[in-house]
Amino acid sequence: MTTPTDGPAPSAPAGGSRRLALVVAAVLLVGAGAWFGMRLVQPQWRTWAHGAGSEEYRKKLVAEQDPAVLDVIEDVMRDADQSDHTRLALADVLLAKNRLGLVEKALKDPRLDVRVVALRALSRLQYFRKQYVEDAAWGVGPTVAAWLSDPRSKSRASAAALSNVVWPGGEQAPDDVRRALRAMVAAQGGAAQANARAAAAGVLAGWNDCEAAPDLLVRAKTDDEPYARLRILQAVVQLYDARGCGDRLPEAEVRAAFESCVAWPGDGDLNRSVRMAAVMTVHRHPEWAGPVLATMRARAADVDLHEAERRATLDALVAAKDADVVTGFSRWFHDPSPGMRASAVASVQLEASPVATAAYESCLVGYLRDEPIPTTHEFSLRAAYGMLRRKAGAWVGLPGALRDGKADIAAMDAPLKALFGKGEVEGVTRAQVAAALWRWLAERRGVPAAEVADAEKARDAFWAKARAGDVAGARAALEPLRAKWPELWTYEDGWLIAHPK
Repeated sequence: MTTPTDGPAPSAPAGGSRRLALVVAAVLLVGAGAWFGMRLVQPQWRTWAHGAGSEEYRKKLVAEQDPAVLDVIEDVMRDADQSDHTRLALADVLLAKNRLGLVEKALKDPRLDVRVVALRALSRLQYFRKQYVEDAAWGVGPTVAAWLSDPRSKSRASAAALSNVVWPGGEQAPDDVRRALRAMVAAQGGAAQANARAAAAGVLAGWNDCEAAPDLLVRAKTDDEPYARLRILQAVVQLYDARGCGDRLPEAEVRAAFESCVAWPGDGDLNRSVRMAAVMTVHRHPEWAGPVLATMRARAADVDLHEAERRATLDALVAAKDADVVTGFSRWFHDPSPGMRASAVASVQLEASPVATAAYESCLVGYLRDEPIPTTHEFSLRAAYGMLRRKAGAWVGLPGALRDGKADIAAMDAPLKALFGKGEVEGVTRAQVAAALWRWLAERRGVPAAEVADAEKARDAFWAKARAGDVAGARAALEPLRAKWPELWTYEDGWLIAHPK
């Protein structure tokens, strides 16, 4: 009898082995598919993240439901090589996806640039002050101070603006923050930091920071960047008007800064804005206009100059009570620019204006009759008619019950819209309204009722010659009329002033 020897262990049933192999293969296949799928989708997400500043990609990121996209958004948001605009847009995407915690985590990041992105995004929330500024644990104040002091930051203008939110009025602002703002004004040159200088100047003026006054004054006379120059001039004037800085802002030096900005050269919106900001100062300081009156008059009269600058300059000349402009003010109702004519209407209505006199009622009547329609200045037509309504006690020329309508031009919106838009209201034309207003004015100026028709014919004779370009004939026709009822012909006189030859 043979004794059995040890042999190989019996193998597992063939069917079970195959099932196990299939399960393992399936798991590996799913994992590889997921990995491969992520490899495919991640570049697309990154494309969206890099373009998050556009509304198209922002929407795609907000709509994406795969939680893995959050890692991509957060990663690109922290990437210092991305633009501030893109990084801030990604922080906003996280907020839109209700991932406030990720932005809050960034607010405590060791890197300043990451904290700044988070801070800018969170500062837009209504509860920003209560939730983050007033809770020292978030370190908002120190982050803003470090941000202001970082010369490499391209977004320090936003830091300056935010400092007003963190320390309203500046009373509680730390010394290092004030020093950083002053340094932004004094030390930073070039276009790259122009917005930062401008923003810092506005904050310091709002805080009445007299320590900054000397540097601001220097910049107001020397800064080469137009936006910074105009904002710094405004800051200097604001500090000067506060009357708290004494010898640090001598009036002669402030006026010199003002004059240098009136003389600012160049075309384009920014260069123009420097000059406009300067002349607007005349409304508060008309006595400063003296040395630059000739320059301002030339600009107001220059029909090739941008209308916005001409209007601002004319308004300033009126505020300065410039005799040259006030004496012949009726000419501006005949300027080629609709905006300048609208400015003339506005000046006549201002109670403190030197041209707000009865003599210019003639110009308002003429403006209502002659201003072309359609116009971008329909409000000026309404305002002129409204002023005459207050003088007459009725809407002279309007039909029926409309004549006694409310003096408030807003309450008369529908009929005035019809009159100046369609040319008539309830069967009465704009020309008929203008004729009725002129006859009302003639009687108001003392023309006897029996002579009104003759005066009207004389007026028509003047305009026939004027519209034919016969200046001499128009002047001859007006001469005898001026002597009899001078304030009835102010509008016609303005046409002659505007057409000296």
